[in-house]
Amino acid sequence: MSVVRSPPQSPITYTEGNRDSIATMSGIDRSEKIGGSQPDLRKTALSDNINQITFRAKRKTPDDDFGAQFKQFQTKMESIIMDMTKTQTENINKISQGVSEIKEQISLIKVTTDLLSSEQAKIKSELTNISSFRVNIEEKVVAIENEIASLKNSPTSMINTSLLSYEDFVSETQERFQREKNIIIRGIKEIKSSNLEERRSHDGEEVKKVLKMAVSDHMEPTKTIRLGKYNPDISRPIKVIFSTSEAAKLILRNKSNIKSEDIKIYTDETPYQQKYRNNLKDELKRRVAGGEKDITIKYIKGTPKITKIQSKN
Repeated sequence: MSVVRSPPQSPITYTEGNRDSIATMSGIDRSEKIGGSQPDLRKTALSDNINQITFRAKRKTPDDDFGAQFKQFQTKMESIIMDMTKTQTENINKISQGVSEIKEQISLIKVTTDLLSSEQAKIKSELTNISSFRVNIEEKVVAIENEIASLKNSPTSMINTSLLSYEDFVSETQERFQREKNIIIRGIKEIKSSNLEERRSHDGEEVKKVLKMAVSDHMEPTKTIRLGKYNPDISRPIKVIFSTSEAAKLILRNKSNIKSEDIKIYTDETPYQQKYRNNLKDELKRRVAGGEKDITIKYIKGTPKITKIQSKN
């Protein structure tokens, strides 16, 4: 018995979906059972081809791998940058805080320096005042010594040399220092009133007028008092007390500005100075009576002395 073989065909890829279509196109009924001993070669070939079909997963291209790696790298860099930004922000905040603290310390140092400079200026001023006071005291000591020497040698001296002790010398120096702040004004008329406050108020106003004539911007006195016991028939001299000796000296230097023959201003002398001045006047009279000419009493460094009158060229 001869077997009829079909010619070879090109391999066909089958799937479950197109098997029926292929079978229909070939005129084969898949449900038909073929009897006999002859195998259906077409079915055999189709079965073999179907068994040979393999399914493989699609391999990723290199571009996909690079994109994933780049995405991972980008994420990592962003994380690093964020960490660096956070760290830098914290460092900047710390630096700013440190700068603020330094500025505060500099301000405190400046305030302290200004205070020290002010205190130093005060100390210098006090040292200057002390130096001036020392020079003033030395001048007064010399003046007192000269007065004592003159009184000892003066024939009209009525002072007992036993009174010129060291204690008297110190007391005289202190009293002169206190009286430097005062001036004596003579010629201000005293009102006739039994009311003490009324008299004081009147004297205060009159003193202000006199001082303003001497110096327009003078320092206000701290106190004004009449010397001696009240007598309605006599106008007593007035002692004017200032807070500093400079204020009193300013009035004395400008007393010539007072255009009144009745008003006279003097220094506040101690009893010793008054006695010395009176003795000096007596001596001047004696010397003039003896024929000496062109002599007068002149204050030299606060001490009255008999000197020659300088002739004017």
